[in-house]
Amino acid sequence: GFTASQLSNLAWAFASLGVGNRTLMASLGDRALAPEVLSAFQPTELANVVWAFATLGIENEALRRAMAQRAMAIPFMLTWSSPTGWSWINWCWASGTMDLMDSGVGGGDIFM
Repeated sequence: GFTASQLSNLAWAFASLGVGNRTLMASLGDRALAPEVLSAFQPTELANVVWAFATLGIENEALRRAMAQRAMAIPFMLTWSSPTGWSWINWCWASGTMDLMDSGVGGGDIFM
């Protein structure tokens, strides 16, 4: 199966090209939820996956919740001065698009 990095790159590429195949994205989402993949996501990879689903307008509640929880578990993702500033920008846009703030998984807490 794909690693977190590979999955992130694929999701980003599909969204960048406008390939909104729901079956394909559901498969990527399922793989992203695998514990060994989910726990390996780094800020940029996490933001890319969330951005890809939001860009394509594909809703995946389980993935949305898992990504929010993973983001909260990455300490350096919670600082604006980290080298992952662009990840934060992508995350914020995708969060608003996917309503992560209202997911009940600390969307508001993520910014405190």
